[in-house]
Amino acid sequence: MVALFIIAMFLYLPLTSLPSVGAQRTLASISTDRAIYPIWRKGGNVNVTLTNLASNSTYFLWLQRPSDNASNLINVGISGRQASQVFQLGISTTDPPGTYLVSLSSSNVVDTRIAVAHFGVFGIDQDTYQRTQSVLASGGGIYPNSTVSLTLTYENGTATTINANASSRGNFQYSFAIPANAPLGQITVAASGMSLDANKPVSVEVQASDTLASINFMGEMPPQVQRTLTEVFNVTLEYPNGTLLSPHQLLSNPNLTITILGYTQTFKLNDSVGTDSWSYSYFVPANATVGTYTYSLKAEDLFSNPAVSSGTFEVQAAKFIIDVPQSPPKVKAQQLIDIAIYVFYPNGTSLTNVQGNVTTLYKDTHGNNATLPMVYNATDGRWHLLFAAPSQGFTFGITLTFSFNAVDIYKNSGAANDAYALTVGATPTEVILAGIAGTIIPMVLLIWALVTISKKKRKHKP
Repeated sequence: MVALFIIAMFLYLPLTSLPSVGAQRTLASISTDRAIYPIWRKGGNVNVTLTNLASNSTYFLWLQRPSDNASNLINVGISGRQASQVFQLGISTTDPPGTYLVSLSSSNVVDTRIAVAHFGVFGIDQDTYQRTQSVLASGGGIYPNSTVSLTLTYENGTATTINANASSRGNFQYSFAIPANAPLGQITVAASGMSLDANKPVSVEVQASDTLASINFMGEMPPQVQRTLTEVFNVTLEYPNGTLLSPHQLLSNPNLTITILGYTQTFKLNDSVGTDSWSYSYFVPANATVGTYTYSLKAEDLFSNPAVSSGTFEVQAAKFIIDVPQSPPKVKAQQLIDIAIYVFYPNGTSLTNVQGNVTTLYKDTHGNNATLPMVYNATDGRWHLLFAAPSQGFTFGITLTFSFNAVDIYKNSGAANDAYALTVGATPTEVILAGIAGTIIPMVLLIWALVTISKKKRKHKP
């Protein structure tokens, strides 16, 4: 009975006397002014709006880039004295494309994620493209696993559209190949889909330009070449995307222009069937000007895309190749020796007496030396020296070494130093006399030796 009375009294109390209950506090929120920003490689600011901040509270902003595994602190503290604030988040030119997450936290140690927002960074990988290159479009901020529509539009209105799937994080990417005959001028690349946070339609676009393709000559030319040899130009033509050009893709065979001291020659390169390559063999004659030659290679495909390459090479005087025969093991004094050598230009043709001359320098172990001319024999194509081995006097023998020098009328030259050697032996008389010279020998022994030698000589006379 008492309990019922108390309840009744409570029910009849005035409403103003009941305890007041405060309204539920609205949660803080975070948002960006755009769902996708076209600032990849450009950089720019993302406006982050913070609302419903509690007074006398401190908040912190955290950011997770597409390449980050977790959020990173980016702000030292935001005062909650103002319920709504705008914060500018800078995106640098080196930040990647894709989906970014920005969060509001009550801690500078842990991302408590009181509120989060996503935005995308979109763009293309270059400002200018050559024909045959590819336009890489990349971005984020799209609803996970949804369809993204990507369109490349040329200045004349021609467009290519494809559909790509966004990843589980809302990232997407696609490469447009620009054909060799693409319209030149401005190109626009656009992306459209559903935004990640609001799941509402969103679109973004960027612009670049499309230019002629600079076709590359690929090949290596020797930096030096000797007279009588051939400078070989062997090249292929390659679009900027690495595709080789076949002969039917050119207006005509590439031109080769060679210039020295104001004198210019122009040639057509020859195509090698089935190899997509071109070549020209430029023969350098024996009397060619020595010095630096400039060359240029030019071509053009069917769509006016140009190919240009230039460089230099040095023409040097020819160095003769001198082929010297093997020396005999030993010769006798006064023996006649035919020393015959070959002298070739670098390309293998022989030096003749019409174009030049060859000399030989010989010296012996006693320091004697002499220079002798050699004679060209057109029958065997060699230069000859008929050499009589000298008598050595009171010695056991002597060695002679020969060096050869060739020069033509155009100052091409070559040398082979100490390339041939002759060992000249002593006669029996010289050996015996050399053995007893300077020694006191009994007269009887000396007479016996001389008589013995004289008898031996007489036995061999006819």
